[in-house]
Amino acid sequence: MEVDEVGDDDWYDHLLVHQPAGILYEIFKHLDWMDLCSLAQTCTKFRDLIKRATIWMQMKTIDFTECPLPLADRILKIIKRCPNAEYIRVGAMVLENSTLDHFLASIFGCCQHLKKIFIDTDSIDNETIEVLHEKGDNLEYLSVNLWDKHLDSHHLTQVLALGRLKELNIQQCRSNIFVHRVEDNPTYNIRKLVLNDSSLQEGNVREILRSCVHLEYLDLQNSVSKFSTNNLPVKSGLNTLKVLNLGHNYLQSLETEQPFPSLQTLNLDMCQMLEVVKVEAPLLLNFSCLCCDALNRLELSPCSINSIHLELEMLQTLHINSICLQEMELLSNKRLSCELLMAAIPHKDFMQVLSLDRCNGISASDLSEILTEFPNLRELRLSVGEPKVPWSQAEVRSEKLRTLHFGGCNILPSLLVSAPALLSLHLQDCRDFEEAALFDGLLYGKKIERARGMECLWNRRVDQTIFENHSGVENLQELYLTDMKGIKGTVLSSAITNFSFLSKLVLKHCNFLSQLPLSDCSSIEVLCIESCPKFSSLVISNCSNLHIVHVKYCSMMQQCNVVANQLTETDFTGTNFSHFNLSSAELQHLTLQGVCTRETNTLNLSCPSLESLDIQKCDMLSEETVKEIFTSCPKLTSLTILGGHQIRSLEIPRLLEVLSLTGLRKLQHIRGTQPNKLYHLTLNNLPKFTPDLRMELLKWCEETLEVLEVRAIPGEDKLSLHLSHLKSLTLDQGIHLSKLYIKCPKLSALRVQGCPKLSFLEIDMETLSQIQIHHSARLLGLRHMSINIPSIRHLSTILSYYAPNLKTLTIEKSWILKEEMVKLGRCLSCLEVILAKNCNGEDLHEETFDPAFLGRTNKIPLRLEQI
Repeated sequence: MEVDEVGDDDWYDHLLVHQPAGILYEIFKHLDWMDLCSLAQTCTKFRDLIKRATIWMQMKTIDFTECPLPLADRILKIIKRCPNAEYIRVGAMVLENSTLDHFLASIFGCCQHLKKIFIDTDSIDNETIEVLHEKGDNLEYLSVNLWDKHLDSHHLTQVLALGRLKELNIQQCRSNIFVHRVEDNPTYNIRKLVLNDSSLQEGNVREILRSCVHLEYLDLQNSVSKFSTNNLPVKSGLNTLKVLNLGHNYLQSLETEQPFPSLQTLNLDMCQMLEVVKVEAPLLLNFSCLCCDALNRLELSPCSINSIHLELEMLQTLHINSICLQEMELLSNKRLSCELLMAAIPHKDFMQVLSLDRCNGISASDLSEILTEFPNLRELRLSVGEPKVPWSQAEVRSEKLRTLHFGGCNILPSLLVSAPALLSLHLQDCRDFEEAALFDGLLYGKKIERARGMECLWNRRVDQTIFENHSGVENLQELYLTDMKGIKGTVLSSAITNFSFLSKLVLKHCNFLSQLPLSDCSSIEVLCIESCPKFSSLVISNCSNLHIVHVKYCSMMQQCNVVANQLTETDFTGTNFSHFNLSSAELQHLTLQGVCTRETNTLNLSCPSLESLDIQKCDMLSEETVKEIFTSCPKLTSLTILGGHQIRSLEIPRLLEVLSLTGLRKLQHIRGTQPNKLYHLTLNNLPKFTPDLRMELLKWCEETLEVLEVRAIPGEDKLSLHLSHLKSLTLDQGIHLSKLYIKCPKLSALRVQGCPKLSFLEIDMETLSQIQIHHSARLLGLRHMSINIPSIRHLSTILSYYAPNLKTLTIEKSWILKEEMVKLGRCLSCLEVILAKNCNGEDLHEETFDPAFLGRTNKIPLRLEQI
């Protein structure tokens, strides 16, 4: 049982049902018709208010597509109550004795201001379309699903001519729509046209562009096999079209004879037979051609594209003539060479981001040409894949490159980089990169000849100075190494001190990384090591600016020694430690798992600002270690210990506010001194901790304790809790518990679970307000209950869920009404006796309620007795 913190039953007056009609109206006017109908069934006040025409008169949108019982007559009754509706959506319906055309005629008759209508029902026919033409003079939006029916094209053409129609959406059209008529050459006001899953010929498309002279949005998904723009008049939809969607079609080519002067978006996704695209659209900003596997020629000239993503395996001719092009991504291409790529982008000075992923035509020697041709390139992403010519050596030289992603190269031993402006370097999946050669390339910008097997002499003096003549990456700030099998840590730890501005180091999935001693790295602020299974030693010292350390999923580490006074955040998820030492002046929260699992393991913390400590899986954690933690972490206010076989006694410091002990199998005594600040206590699975010791502990912290989570002790059949300030109580796993006494006046949240034998419950509390149910298991074994509370309002609702088998209920010192007794009798069919002890109330006297009066089928009467 959970209770919000409100005084007495004041919450009851704030229920929706007690609000003035004006406030209810302001709330209800934002609801749809289904919500209103549901509310009308809850109480008389809501029903009377919803009957008023005021709420329905202001309703503008009515949606019947999700109607649970779509009877046409009932839908029409709702519509008649909403004469000011402007948008109506209708799905599948049961028309009974009517037809769809009569139904629509009735809608238009009721709603004179109707501007938008959506129809998706298989009952549509020619008569329906004719009604739309005759009655829909005010329609601005029409969406209709024709369900592959062959309707009269004359009727459809009449609908197109509706004077105010601006947006038309037709699905599954098999009729010959948009047929050119030489004698009248009609034009329409349609601005947005959607024809999906339809059958359109080349002439139909041409007629759409000819007749819809104001067209801005055209969606022809899965509807055409050819798209032609020839023989169009000077004034046509081609001049105003801004969005064109031709996805999911069987187009083989898109070569327009005339330019699109206003086109901004072109979508060709899933055109799997498309081979050629040649479009002139000077304002084109967005272009998409996903899953166009056969496309081999793409020309967008001129255009205004800023960013383009191309995953085209067969592409061999490319031309993007845009002075706005700044970002380009090309994936999985097998035919495009570097020479063709350079020719494809005439305005190279504006290119800032280039991504080439598994492009087999790009060789190692092309890197220099790419960086030369794109002089202002800021970011280069290159994943090698399986090139036609294997990469044996690669060099990156750039004065302006700031971010470099390089990966997917299996033969290359290193990468030579000379980029003084480079700030972020990402290396991934380069299995043959050697640690020494890698950092030679980053520090010297060239390969340094070294005797194989002499990596320990990596930092010996060489002829060239690091970063000499702008070689290497002197200003590097972020280094990411992912899935790099050659990284072991011996050279890395020495080399890292040479990067004066390096603030972030991330190592992921480096399977052979074994150690990382970091010393005198004053610039390092973030260190992340993740999923490195052989990583066993981390030693950090003199890293004055280190703020974040993450060592995640690294199995078992032998040594972790971190001395960093500015450390504020740690994450050791999925990593166990044999020896763990941490010293930080700023760290406030720490969670460890898998420490002190053996007697020889050690745990040392020196964190004067630490406030919260969570230790899990610590079987051999000793009392002495815990004492040392309390001494070295004097500000500790929250301690959680999960799992332990050694601790027998625990002394609680005065400042501790939260204590959670779980699975300490030998714990027998907990001591503390007054005054204490403990307000949240969790005692779970402590088999040696007897009920008397627990009672002694609870008495010690009675004046401060507000939250108690306790697991019953095995064999315990009776539990009594007397806590004057307790607000929340959770009792779990009372397998043998049969009697429970709770005297907690301030209690506002109660949860009892895992107590199958509990038959008697006594509760003494001050308020029973806003109790919420259906969040924990029922107390099916509860037969007798005694409750001491000033008011029992809504007690029947609570007990009907928690104690459905209750037989005897004692109510003490409460105000009782007869109607509450009747509710209890009706909600609890097994209840036989209600004992009123020192209670007051109107007409309170001993009485027996007949089972028929209570609506019971078990013929058990209910007795009300006073004691």
